[in-house]
Amino acid sequence: MGMKRALARYGEEGDERRPCGLGGEVDVCAHEFLAVALPLHHDSGVGPGDSGLPKNGAMSRTLGMLVLLASLTGCRHVSFEDSVFQKSDVRYRVGEVSKDWQRVYFNDNDLAFSERAETGRVLSVNATCKGHDDPPLPVLTRHLLMGFTERQELAQRTIPLDGREALRSRYVAKLDGVPVELELVVLKKDGCVFDFTYVAPPGMAEARMPDFDALLAGFHAEPQR
Repeated sequence: MGMKRALARYGEEGDERRPCGLGGEVDVCAHEFLAVALPLHHDSGVGPGDSGLPKNGAMSRTLGMLVLLASLTGCRHVSFEDSVFQKSDVRYRVGEVSKDWQRVYFNDNDLAFSERAETGRVLSVNATCKGHDDPPLPVLTRHLLMGFTERQELAQRTIPLDGREALRSRYVAKLDGVPVELELVVLKKDGCVFDFTYVAPPGMAEARMPDFDALLAGFHAEPQR
């Protein structure tokens, strides 16, 4: 659930997808998500459109490792259609995001969207239904802050969300020395923990806060089919 791991980029919408299981529904293979994690430094030289994969001879070694990991990890069933996300143990709806955002794939997140204008703003959502030990909402918020340094809480309040009480927090912090603004929401419902995260460069969060609010407003945990 750590945000630092969640910010390891996995790939963008439009990448080739190949089903890896049998049957009428789509399974998502591990190899579709495995990639090289990139630190979010402003001077990294890797832009949002870059794959981050090494070049030349290193490429073949990297691909070999990915194939091995894919064979070990196998497939996991996920789907996202009409704003409804489903995996093996949970199904939920989120508010529709505008066309200013594109779906991307992050480690430890069900859904993530980056702004097409490449501003550095990112929205993400994740549900954890096993192994979380039912901690209180403030503890769950601290879990999301793992990996960040110089954390400063600006605001925190409870909000209603899908018929339950959620905790919404605003922070400024640093990730690998780079300042960021964070808007975090954590919710417990039906045995699952849901977390919603909005990350933006300093001074840039407020302009797209309505998009984060819309994502939250449309959230609803739905029965499994």
